[in-house]
Amino acid sequence: MFAPTLALLAAPLLIQSEPYTESGLTVTLEAFDSFTGGPVGEPEVRARWSWEVAGTQFNLALWSLSREDYGIDEPADVLNVVQFYRNQSQLKEHGSSFAFDTQEPLEGAYGYLSYAWLGEDTRYEDTLAAESYLCLGGLLKDQAYALEISTTPALTEPSRALVEELFGTVLSYDGEVADVDWSDEEVEARWARDAPDRVLEDSKLMVVRSKHYLIMTNVGKGTARGFGKKIDECYERIREVYPFEDVEGQRLMPIFYFVTPDQYYEWYAKNLNTTVERARRSGGVSFGDVYSTYHQATNAPVHIHEATHQIFKARMHLGGGGSWFQEGVAEYMSSTGTELGSLKGIAKREKQIPFREFFELSSLLYSSEENRKSGGSAAGDAYTQAAAVIEFMRHGPHEEHFQEFIHAMGRVSRNDVDAIETQLRGLLGRDIDGLEEDFVKYWTKRRKPKKK
Repeated sequence: MFAPTLALLAAPLLIQSEPYTESGLTVTLEAFDSFTGGPVGEPEVRARWSWEVAGTQFNLALWSLSREDYGIDEPADVLNVVQFYRNQSQLKEHGSSFAFDTQEPLEGAYGYLSYAWLGEDTRYEDTLAAESYLCLGGLLKDQAYALEISTTPALTEPSRALVEELFGTVLSYDGEVADVDWSDEEVEARWARDAPDRVLEDSKLMVVRSKHYLIMTNVGKGTARGFGKKIDECYERIREVYPFEDVEGQRLMPIFYFVTPDQYYEWYAKNLNTTVERARRSGGVSFGDVYSTYHQATNAPVHIHEATHQIFKARMHLGGGGSWFQEGVAEYMSSTGTELGSLKGIAKREKQIPFREFFELSSLLYSSEENRKSGGSAAGDAYTQAAAVIEFMRHGPHEEHFQEFIHAMGRVSRNDVDAIETQLRGLLGRDIDGLEEDFVKYWTKRRKPKKK
């Protein structure tokens, strides 16, 4: 029986008749009726196959992606990259969602991390399920891979069982496995790569591992441990409002925690490829897989704000919506009910940023030349409005749909007003203008702060 096998390497993939056991990940496909396969010329897609079973056409593609080039830190990030490349007309039919209709982790020997991420979409023709699309994303140390399967017609229960079995049997991995707590060598390499030059010259790296975080710091260990305890508490507070499950095998989330603001500003400028002056407009930033800040009060609002950003990317995998949504979920966690109460007067005068304009802003922080930390700025008002939208959705007339709203908005392409409106109509039966009317009514009548 012909059994084509692909070994996924940093170098171009090999096609051979016997399993390749030295490369870490091996993909083995057994023969099916009408089986065809072979390499293709696309740079990310290394091979495609197709076959037919009991009247169902299966198409499979194997992707290989550079983790560094695509900024891939988690298996769920692989799905975002693959979805980006999918046919744009398909995406429009799904409301321009760049995440899948359903997503879930699959635990097992799927690569460098002991889990992969599975996404699934269904394409409909009228009301008939015409096509199923599934993608399994996983990580190697430096590369990422995706197994992409589409079926025509859409999966039935028997064919779904075949696909589930396929994912469970075609992959094998015997390469290096990540240390979930980060090895000392990994920590030192990350510090050497990302810390500012003056910090590397003048400071000694200290490492604190809390329940959920890896803290790289030049602050004293006792102070860093206190910070770690507090940031773990933030993690649980965020989980209470936006529930999510930890996945077995997920790594500690990294934090850079500097002694002085200037050290943080230099880190920001170096790692975000910008200026120190621009960095001074923030007290902390979540970027990629990391949160970076400087020593300040452990209950400073910036910590839970940026921890929310980090969790939405690394744990919940909801990176869409736009700045209004991403800043809204974070600012809601860091604001008190009294602070949000300033929206009542704005709503009464109907001076809020119109929602259609608000949802298109690429950045709330940099939409104004003023510094939001100075108080009363346009950027500060925009952050408050974003948080007020989240409170309204959690406690207002649509509160029973709050969690669905969070996941729906986190999956639409950023600032895609048409896609946002499509999701709102399906979820709430309201367009953007109707949602804004409900928002104004809620804040006009709001009498006392809502508790988180």
